[in-house]
Amino acid sequence: MSRMPQPRPGYRHSEEGSGCLHFTYEALGAATRNFNQYPVSQGGCKLGEGGFGPVYRGKLKFTDVAIKMLRHTPKVSVQEDLISSLLL
Repeated sequence: MSRMPQPRPGYRHSEEGSGCLHFTYEALGAATRNFNQYPVSQGGCKLGEGGFGPVYRGKLKFTDVAIKMLRHTPKVSVQEDLISSLLL
């Protein structure tokens, strides 16, 4: 069985062994310059905003990524949104 490389501080591998990485809030904040609200076109990190929250441009482990910050919504809305997403 091959060993996975050790992640840097702020990152950890998933317990399921899927190879997915989990990132701390601090690592995501650093990647997005503390969730900079200015649009990318104005030198910020915000790419846009969807129904679940804003999306930011960042760099994690030398890779450009999009990071979505989920909004807190009541349980009923989350269930309705999930059902809507599954129907699409």
